[in-house]
Amino acid sequence: MDRVKGLLFGEVQSGKTAHMFGIIAATADADPGFKTFVLLTTNNRNLQQQTIRRAFRQLSTFNVCDETDDARFIHGGLS
Repeated sequence: MDRVKGLLFGEVQSGKTAHMFGIIAATADADPGFKTFVLLTTNNRNLQQQTIRRAFRQLSTFNVCDETDDARFIHGGLS
């Protein structure tokens, strides 16, 4: 199976984040080979914090980390 990298862009409040979370969850359920997902967001601190809060709420079974979560990342068995 070939892996494809992509870029998602769209209008403000158009559902991009919800779709990304849905794709991450569906992929994790369908293929146990996907163990780590990296979501790159904006350099706007307020929007980044909004996204991480949503990830904690909506991906509650995942080990969600932001750029300052070294301990959570290591504790989650990630490297």
